[in-house]
Amino acid sequence: YRDVIEYVKLLLHNRSFGDCLIYAPVRQYNSVGERIYGDLHSSDWWWKMQDEHPEHSTIVSIIYASDKAHLTNFLGDKSIWPLYMTIGNILKDIRREHSTRTWICIRLLPTIKIDNIESCI
Repeated sequence: YRDVIEYVKLLLHNRSFGDCLIYAPVRQYNSVGERIYGDLHSSDWWWKMQDEHPEHSTIVSIIYASDKAHLTNFLGDKSIWPLYMTIGNILKDIRREHSTRTWICIRLLPTIKIDNIESCI
């Protein structure tokens, strides 16, 4: 068991993210006045959520991702699905860089190979 709230705190208090952490929604516009949607904090969703909470509070959005990881060919192509999490308060340009370590592996989900799916029904 891993406490997701502890990982959220870890990411929020990580000093290396510095100015890359967002605590409030913003509305951005281009030079002709059209609204720009570029990150979670510029979305209508964040504004809606913020309006539903007390003043001086902030929204922390948790993002999960998973992808198959190949382990070995030795005993029949073993693989696993790591489950990662991060928070949407970190700017996406920082979040998507592997070197920033903004994603935390919280689970390893085992996979099984089913030769005949009908036998499982």
